[in-house]
Amino acid sequence: MLRVIGIGDNVVDRYLDLKMMFPGGNALNFSALAKRYGFDSAYLGIVGNDDAGRLIKAALKKENVDISRLQTAAGSTAFTDIELENGDRVFKNFDLSIYGKLNLTDADFSYIGTFDLIHTSVYSKITRYLPQFRRAGARVSFDFSDKWDEELIQEIIPQIDYAFMSGSGHSHEEITQMLKKLVSGGAELALVTMGSDGAMLYDGQQFYHQEVVPVEVVDTLGAGDAFITMFLLNYLISKDIPYSLKLAAAAAAESCTHYGAFGHGTAIQSEEE
Repeated sequence: MLRVIGIGDNVVDRYLDLKMMFPGGNALNFSALAKRYGFDSAYLGIVGNDDAGRLIKAALKKENVDISRLQTAAGSTAFTDIELENGDRVFKNFDLSIYGKLNLTDADFSYIGTFDLIHTSVYSKITRYLPQFRRAGARVSFDFSDKWDEELIQEIIPQIDYAFMSGSGHSHEEITQMLKKLVSGGAELALVTMGSDGAMLYDGQQFYHQEVVPVEVVDTLGAGDAFITMFLLNYLISKDIPYSLKLAAAAAAESCTHYGAFGHGTAIQSEEE
């Protein structure tokens, strides 16, 4: 069975209107959703010794994600404060400072080397480890989110296999040119999600467009992560791009029907408000 691991960012998404918090973060969502989609999955990151950290650990254990290498540090788990406006997430405040305490050891890299795919993101703040991920033998997937930064791209793209970006606010021409740049820079595949306009993928030979699956939207948080996870895992098995994109669109639509990226919400305690 394909073995995959998310490494890097985790947060609690604190929904201020609901007074609820949910486990999230790009790398963590990948790990949790991969397990739900039927794959052998693990997560490696860092949480604080607080209620938020305990929520993340409990949620991943319930999802049967391997967290044997998850680190815990004194202090606050990363968080984002969110308000919903017509189903779309609006970020009001955040604190990701604990990510700076994540240090990977030789034992961690030996463990990482047992996986077929590593997924991480620009928010994980671990780009310094990308060369070691490659040397560990796994393929590497990287989510740039909305960071269309030329210097960042040039630094990262030669060290990864699969590149993902958010294209909200960019024209079709800008998106196609970016996709070409990512693949010419070294990525096997590059994909840009475009919100209600779907997603565009380029494999160096052909562009593919995937439309969204219509759904009654409750919350868009995590939809992009669901799309990326479902696409990647099915593509790695089937090498069928249209089929994998279709499954990814359905997964993203399902993600929009509930709050949080994969559930496990709990009330925000007074000391964390």
